[in-house]
Amino acid sequence: MAPELLSPEEFGLKDAIPTKQSDCYALGMVMYEVLGGEIPFAQATREYSVICEVLGGNRPKRPQGQRGAQFTDELWEILELCWKVRSSDRPSVDTVLQRLEGVVRPPGPPSDVAEAMGEGANDRPNIATTSSGMFSLFYLELIVNAV
Repeated sequence: MAPELLSPEEFGLKDAIPTKQSDCYALGMVMYEVLGGEIPFAQATREYSVICEVLGGNRPKRPQGQRGAQFTDELWEILELCWKVRSSDRPSVDTVLQRLEGVVRPPGPPSDVAEAMGEGANDRPNIATTSSGMFSLFYLELIVNAV
């Protein structure tokens, strides 16, 4: 949950009302969980500990090793933008989607094989790969359109 929803008065707000900016924060956390295979702040043993982490300005650490294989520098930068403390500093969800589309590349055979096969060798536009696996933009587009 975005920090301004956990403690609205600390951010000059009267009530904890979800906004598109708080949805962007949550989207970043969901992407972290899906790609890393672990919930954010998994080491925290109590819900209150997670709240303290978030309100203290802490964010999940970039996973290393096998768990971190999905987190390219570009993708991590997108997540950090989603997690900005001030909601006005966070990008729109549409911007996140555009940035993600620039980070991932369509799957398919290596370019020399694709050229030999001709156009249409890659007919799956809603699936993209990072350097280490598949990522479905279709589901992210569903989330963006719902927001």
